Amino acid sequence: MMKKFRIIKVKLFLIVIVCWFDVHATTDYSGKLSLRTGIGQLTNQGTQSGAAPTIGGFDLQYHYFLNSRLTAGFGYTSQFDLADNGVPVSGYELLGRFYFLHSGTREKSTENGWESSTHYQWSPYVGMFYGHRVYYLGPDNLSSDPVKQLTGTYGIINFTTGVDYRLDDKFELTGELSTSLATLVGADPRVKISETIIWMGLNYVF
Repeated sequence: MMKKFRIIKVKLFLIVIVCWFDVHATTDYSGKLSLRTGIGQLTNQGTQSGAAPTIGGFDLQYHYFLNSRLTAGFGYTSQFDLADNGVPVSGYELLGRFYFLHSGTREKSTENGWESSTHYQWSPYVGMFYGHRVYYLGPDNLSSDPVKQLTGTYGIINFTTGVDYRLDDKFELTGELSTSLATLVGADPRVKISETIIWMGLNYVF
């Protein structure tokens, strides 16, 4: 009887220890701020078709890690048309990523006063985003008003794939291919612009 009682006490002690460790173990995932420039092509698939290269575009994004591999974020982008010395397309983005090999950012784990950090060298990912685009394509040649400009908005859904390369604990190089899966027609059916852009830049890891 005493032997059984001792066994029960040991089991209860082990359960308490396991629960105590579970309660005191936490992991934090660092967010990322990305600043990038790009090169690619804008293609109008609307009734007024055409294409133009874009060089030196600007893209700023923030990525919040929901867990070690999945992110949600937002950003702002501007595409430059060097031929016309203008910004034909710009707008904000709502985005997500999935890092498919391992954790995509620096992980800081704390367990009963002990701290550890993990940050992989290479972190490849796939993702998607919805972009709200504002376009400015110069004079509206089909309008009877000589001063009217061809401007408006539309939506876009892009697929992305890329990789982050760790330089140190705070900075990463990043490269990405972004291409349109769907373009949502805006108020003017003449304009339905798809994108294929290669982005390169720098991440700051918080």
